[in-house]
Amino acid sequence: MIFLSKETTESTVLKLVKLIYLAERSSIEKRDLPIFGGSYFSMKDGPVLSEAYSLMDGEGLEKDQQFWDQIISERHGRGNTLKVKEVRVPNALSRAEIRIIEEVQEQHANRTAWEIRNWCHENIPEYEEVTSGRRPIWINSIALKVGADTERICEELNAATFFRNVFAS
Repeated sequence: MIFLSKETTESTVLKLVKLIYLAERSSIEKRDLPIFGGSYFSMKDGPVLSEAYSLMDGEGLEKDQQFWDQIISERHGRGNTLKVKEVRVPNALSRAEIRIIEEVQEQHANRTAWEIRNWCHENIPEYEEVTSGRRPIWINSIALKVGADTERICEELNAATFFRNVFAS
């Protein structure tokens, strides 16, 4: 994972899930496309990409979880800290996606996990306060809030889903 590298060898789960969400949001804003895609939710500590959170809990899709487990250790320190086992950038990421991830990381480099959490609560308008459980954040809501082309996003995601279903058979 790019957010964890030779320079940054560990992170809290809270900080990493926020950085991943912010990278997704930034990519939607700049490219009308998410980097990872998936299901977004408002949770007590802010917005999350559900699939990323599942990986951190060891409950991701099998192929994704295998890759994750090769490069990231199990949680340490009361289950809140993740450490790099091997620095490896997924081949599927484009240069533009890597650049967005690096920009988000740089923007929030000096913030603690709780400072990023609070920043998200104050600056992410699609996020809705939740005291327990989770509430969906629809991708078109993110797109509208960042001024992205919602039609293009829907077309791209429908095409990606179609091809994933065809080739998965």
